[in-house]
Amino acid sequence: MFILEHSDILFGFIDNFVLALCAIGGIDLDKKLGGSGIHGAVYGGFFGNSLSDFLAAQFSYGFLPAVEITIGCLIVVPPVWIYYKFKNGNNRGGITQQWKLKKQKSYYSGPIERSMF
Repeated sequence: MFILEHSDILFGFIDNFVLALCAIGGIDLDKKLGGSGIHGAVYGGFFGNSLSDFLAAQFSYGFLPAVEITIGCLIVVPPVWIYYKFKNGNNRGGITQQWKLKKQKSYYSGPIERSMF
């Protein structure tokens, strides 16, 4: 038999409500800082998820489980930050973009570019 637990409904509501607010706030902040909003959504989602899980777990399960859940949520932030730094570099196109540009230049067969090498 299916029984609804009020603590689980409260957990789900708090979890998704706070997450949505932080993701929207992250998008807005990223756009105000000149970004496209994508990184703001990602990081806003990370921190929103961490905060929302902490708040929801605090109400549903207690303080110590809430802290453990929050730590688990935040562990993924540094690897994603490193990935974005590797991919995008310091706003100069990153290693991936630099490699693509080098590859495009080496395969270009236009008369002007050929005479420049």
